[in-house]
Amino acid sequence: MPSAPRSRSEPEFTDQAISDLAEIEDYISQDNPQAARRFLQRLRQACFTLADQPHLGRSRPEFGPAHRSFVVPGTRYIIIYRPINDRVQIIHVRQGSQNLRRLLEH
Repeated sequence: MPSAPRSRSEPEFTDQAISDLAEIEDYISQDNPQAARRFLQRLRQACFTLADQPHLGRSRPEFGPAHRSFVVPGTRYIIIYRPINDRVQIIHVRQGSQNLRRLLEH
């Protein structure tokens, strides 16, 4: 008998992560709205992957207790997140060239 399909975990986005995604979309949309939608879908997909596999990213204790980071493949973007019990909280989505430590101090 086949097993039931696994339900997909959903990440929890902080207000700051939602703002980060909106800023990314706005910036890319200036040149190409369709590309912006595709890119945002790619970033969101990575967040859902982390919800399913919370230890996929690298441990980042310098950012805070249980914080992790994940570089979205083929991009310069990093997702800062933390597993909390049975869910994943997305804290930030930023370009890797930004000073992430300073960003997390606020």
